[in-house]
Amino acid sequence: MSFLRRLLGRPPARDPGDVYAALRSQVLTLAPEAVGPMPEGQDVCVAVMDWNLGQGIATLVAVVDGTVSLYVSSGGGVIGAGQRERPRRAADAFLAAAHLHRGVLQPATELPLPAPGHVSFHIRTLHGNLTATATTDAVRDASHPLAPLFATGQDLLTALRELG
Repeated sequence: MSFLRRLLGRPPARDPGDVYAALRSQVLTLAPEAVGPMPEGQDVCVAVMDWNLGQGIATLVAVVDGTVSLYVSSGGGVIGAGQRERPRRAADAFLAAAHLHRGVLQPATELPLPAPGHVSFHIRTLHGNLTATATTDAVRDASHPLAPLFATGQDLLTALRELG
């Protein structure tokens, strides 16, 4: 059973939908000035990958201040992983890919969850939010414009899985 599927299958300690929605909303509305100094030449302060696996959604978060988290809609997840070297490096790569490929995302005021079988990317920049959604099958193809974001997101998930 995959790492994400195990997390999605855990029984909730309290209403997971409320906790998940609150955490996701908090990171997607994070003020850019709240994250501290930006790396030179980069305007992406938050990169998020929402992945609908059918039985729930996994939200992967990387913030330029070193915050690395995974929120799972059915409850559970990982918070504070950015304090470890491997997840931090993977999060930095995810943020760098978000900066490099931000041109394939569209400006957005709403950042909806993806439908089953889809993955969404949400990027918070100094100038506003950007978003894009595609099928999971499509972004696995290296020629898809969102493939680099998906690949670096998968690398970050692997780093989180290796923590325990």
